[in-house]
Amino acid sequence: MTLPGPVALLREIALRGAIEQRALVLVGGPHGAHLADTAEGLGKEVLRLHVQPGTTHQPDWLATYLGSPEVDTVVMAHAEPGGAPAPLMELAKVVRRRAGVHLFVDATHTLGAQPLETDQWGLDLVLAASEGALGLPGFAFAALSSRLLARVRAFDGRGTHLDLVAHYEAAERGQSLFPTATEQAEALRSALLARG
Repeated sequence: MTLPGPVALLREIALRGAIEQRALVLVGGPHGAHLADTAEGLGKEVLRLHVQPGTTHQPDWLATYLGSPEVDTVVMAHAEPGGAPAPLMELAKVVRRRAGVHLFVDATHTLGAQPLETDQWGLDLVLAASEGALGLPGFAFAALSSRLLARVRAFDGRGTHLDLVAHYEAAERGQSLFPTATEQAEALRSALLARG
C-alpha cells in the first residue's frame, strides 16, 4: 500500500497496529532505537536486543532471545543509516519458527537498493519511504502478510485514520484515506517505471 506523506506517519500506524502487547526490537543504531522509542510511546511493552553500531544482528542471537520472555512481534530496521543490511532472510526464518510471532521490518534505507522478498522470506510487515534509495520524497509504502492482517483485524479499538486495516483496505480498492497530490503521484510513478 502507498500512503501520501512522511514514513513516520505510516511507521506509527504500523507499529500501533502490528504489535499486540510486547515486541522485541533489534537495536543496532539510531533507527532501531527510534523504532523502540516509538513503540513505547504507543504504550507497547518493548524489549531491546542491542548490538554495537556497525554490527548486524545474527540469527543465532535472535533465536536465543526469542526464548523468553514471550513476544508477539520482532521489530527491526533492515539497515541503520550508512550501515550494512541485516541478514533479513535468515532472521525471518528464526522468527517464522515461533508460532504467533510476526516480523516487522523498516526498510526505509534499503528499499530499491537491497534485495527484499516480502512473501518468499515470510516478512509480515515491511515499510519504507520513497525518499530512501528511490530518491523521491512524499510517500510511504507498506506490504502486509495475510497472517498479520488477520491478527490486526481482530484487535478492538483500531480507530479510523490510524487504523492499519483501513489503510490496507483502501489501498486494495486503489484509494487512500489521505488525499494524494497528483503531481507527486505521477512523479513517483515515473521514477518507479524508470527503475524497471
